[in-house]
This record gives sequence, structure tokens and C-alpha cells, in this order.
Amino acid sequence: MLGHLERMHPVGRRFWYLGVLGVEPDRQGSGVGSALLTTGLRLCDQNKVGSYLETAEPRNLPFYSAFGFDVLSTSEPAEEPRVWSMWREPAE
Repeated sequence: MLGHLERMHPVGRRFWYLGVLGVEPDRQGSGVGSALLTTGLRLCDQNKVGSYLETAEPRNLPFYSAFGFDVLSTSEPAEEPRVWSMWREPAE
């Protein structure tokens, strides 16, 4: 699956890959995930680089969209879950 995900990465763009973001289930909805993501995005903006991530959870799409991410592509490998790749331009 890793090779498959690498093929989804943006080509010809500078970006930081935002890896796994996870919050304990009993803390979800309390702002922890937003605080973590905001910190990473602030660094991307300061360095004027795009942000890239992937998610296999459809419920995460609105969360990331609220931070300015757009879906780049959707992929369904034969024996793996559907994966959405998402991109955010740096804030000016």
C-alpha cells in the first residue's frame, strides 16, 4: 500500500506531508486534533509550503476541509480501504 500512496503525492510542488493525526476517542471533539493540526499548518504557512495528507476515514473529510484542504484524488486499491489525498496551499 505504501507504494500506492506514494503515487498519490503531489508532483512538482513543495509540501510538507502531515502524517498520522490521532486523538484518543474519549478526547475527540474537545479541540485536541484542531490544536495539533493548527500548529502544523502554522509552520507550513511560515515556510510557505503546501500541506499534504491522506485519510482513509470519510468522517475526516469535513474536518480537514474546514482547515482549507481540498481533495486531490480518491483511490481504491484492490484489497485496501479507499484513500483520499488532500492538499492545502499555504496561507499568504
